[in-house]
Parts: sequence; C-alpha cells; structure tokens
Amino acid sequence: MTEAAPTPAALPPHVLERADVRSAIADHDFGEVFRLARLHGKVSYAKIAEAVGYKREHVGKMARSEAEGKGVRPRITQHRKILEVVDGLRIPGHLAGLVPRPWELERTATISVPEDPSTLLAQGGAGLWDVAELLRRTEMSSINSAAL
Repeated sequence: MTEAAPTPAALPPHVLERADVRSAIADHDFGEVFRLARLHGKVSYAKIAEAVGYKREHVGKMARSEAEGKGVRPRITQHRKILEVVDGLRIPGHLAGLVPRPWELERTATISVPEDPSTLLAQGGAGLWDVAELLRRTEMSSINSAAL
C-alpha cells in the first residue's frame, strides 16, 4: 500500500502542534484554522481552497475575523464538508473528534516493524508480545535464556 500524496495545503507538523490550532480544530472552527494555517504555516488561501474544494473567496470570508465588523463568519456544519476539510488539510482525525482518516491508516500500514524483537528491546519500544516472541526464539535456539 502506498502512502497518500500530500495535498497542496497539508498543514505542517509545527502548525498542528500549536494549542490555538488544536483548539480551533476541536471546536470545528475551520475559518480560524484557515487563518492560523496562513499565519503560522504560510499556506495560502488559494492552496487551502484547492485542497478542500472551496472558492478562494469563500475560504477568505471564513477566515476573516469576527472583529472586523462583518458579522459572524460562516461555519462548516455538514459532516461531509468537515471530512473534506480534515482530509484536504491532512488534519489527524482524533484532533477533530473523528476516527482515523483513511490516509492516516495507509501511513501507519507502511511503518515497518523490525523482524527481530531484540531491536525493539534495545530501543526501549518493546511491548509484552515482543518480549514473549524474543523468549520463544531464545528457547528454540542454543542460547541460554539466563544469559540474557
């Protein structure tokens, strides 16, 4: 399985790590997400519009601050549209209160697990089943398990 290609407006990791961005995502305030993506990630409204399937002017209107005297900014409320924005900006599903997105699952499926569990032990990332597999292999070999 190949990893999904990034979209033109995939939010950089440093933007996704910001507390203000995470708060806007959790609140489904995607106008604020668009504004913060432009401010902190240097992602243009044109790229966001292309990624989520909106007109650039609509993205700009959504990102406009409510304090600019133009009234309440439009909000995305339809589930299908929320998914389009989350997928277009490559926002991990858990940040928006959603299940992992298909492109997230593709990425995790391509992560390789070392064939030898002792590598995991040395790196400190071994789980219970990894330790059990290492012990099983040790018992099957001529190595004395007490020597480990």
